[in-house]
Amino acid sequence: MSANDASGVERFGYRQELKRSLPLVDLVVYGLIFIGPIAPFGVFGFVYNASHGMVPLVYVVGTLAMLFTASSYITMSRLYPLAGSVYSYAGRAIGAGAGFVAGWVMLLDYLLLPAVGYVAVAVAFHSVIPAVPRTAWIVFGIAFSTFVNFLGIEATARANRVLFGVQLAILAGFIVAAYAGVGNGTAGARWSIAPLFQPAVLEPSLVFGALSLAALSFLGFDAISTLAEEATGTSKTVGHAILLSLCAAGVLFVTQTYFASLFVLGQREFASGDATDGALYGIAATIGGPSLQFLVSIPAAGIATIAGCVAAQAATSRLLFGMARDGRLPRSLAQVHPAAQNAGACDSLDRCSQHRGGRCARIPPRAADVDGEFRCAHRIPAAARRSDRSFPTRSRAGRLAPSLHRSRDRLRDRRLRAAQHEHRREARRRRLARHRDRRAPRSQSARRARIPRRRRRATRTEHVATRSRRAS
Repeated sequence: MSANDASGVERFGYRQELKRSLPLVDLVVYGLIFIGPIAPFGVFGFVYNASHGMVPLVYVVGTLAMLFTASSYITMSRLYPLAGSVYSYAGRAIGAGAGFVAGWVMLLDYLLLPAVGYVAVAVAFHSVIPAVPRTAWIVFGIAFSTFVNFLGIEATARANRVLFGVQLAILAGFIVAAYAGVGNGTAGARWSIAPLFQPAVLEPSLVFGALSLAALSFLGFDAISTLAEEATGTSKTVGHAILLSLCAAGVLFVTQTYFASLFVLGQREFASGDATDGALYGIAATIGGPSLQFLVSIPAAGIATIAGCVAAQAATSRLLFGMARDGRLPRSLAQVHPAAQNAGACDSLDRCSQHRGGRCARIPPRAADVDGEFRCAHRIPAAARRSDRSFPTRSRAGRLAPSLHRSRDRLRDRRLRAAQHEHRREARRRRLARHRDRRAPRSQSARRARIPRRRRRATRTEHVATRSRRAS
């Protein structure tokens, strides 16, 4: 990140614990994986019936409507570039209670969607391979997603690129076959603007009624905001990724639904039941036969669902991390695996001007320089960290054990807290000393100078009267 944005997390009182390794491309791919490039395949029949065949128009309107939601995420991600996403936005803009509720709502979203996906994949694969029970497919999907996320965000990004490439290849095969089918007039297909505009039946209520079903296809672009603490570049990178992923998904949705609609131009709606549920799969069979139908059904749906579950699990872990870091959940959920940490040591605290609060408070040299080894957790390049002899480095036997790293961190934190406490005590002693100096003048003349003249006359008169009474 740039120098101005490097303290984006520190200015909220946190340490940079997650590794910043995701460029803009990986963030866009992550958003598209979560959304799903072939998301309209499953709801095409329902949207077609509700819109009387104008499915591409519905997705055009849906993309424009989702831009308003995306603009909100873009603004909030720039103001609060934190892994807590909606939890952090609501908690800091509205209040802690609102943030807690918003965080739990998003957790339910990120937990329930993968659960439904695992069950759908298990049912589909069990129908192809009945010998393997559904439970085994569910366990396999959970194990695969957990393993990919356990390897770290860089491994997850590489897996996302591979899965996204496979989905794009399948979608490209469908579009190429559909283009050839329109050219050959398969099933009466021809080039037409009817899927985009039918003035005889076009009504706002028709479009927005179908949009309530098509909106399900856009779910997921908001999860990019949970990777704000792992994105490289400036604080605007996450916002750019959200906008690009949404626009790319809209283009893919409109393109694939337009080509599919060209093969059912004379049909107002699909029959209820299996004809509606698998409408696009039936169109694929018309275009390329059983082979294309199988390709866009079982493999495509399975890969898309598993990829979406991997992305959802990554977003869930980041949201849990953000809530646990603030104490809203058990703090054990905020621990970062040592392999994913990228914390080092920067200059001593008396020269560190961009930290405040907690571990990174600014402390004057007198309080901080106890042993000349006080450090904060600001990140520096690995070469400079290796040259710093005040911290342990790699030995010939390999890396230091994680327990030694934790012991070193605890010792450093304990010494830092002691220095902060001594600094506060010294400042308090100075304030009390100044207060005593103001209230207790050093000499009688100074005391008399502080008393107004009128009050001094009154005091002298009282003394004379008191002496008279005592003498009498």
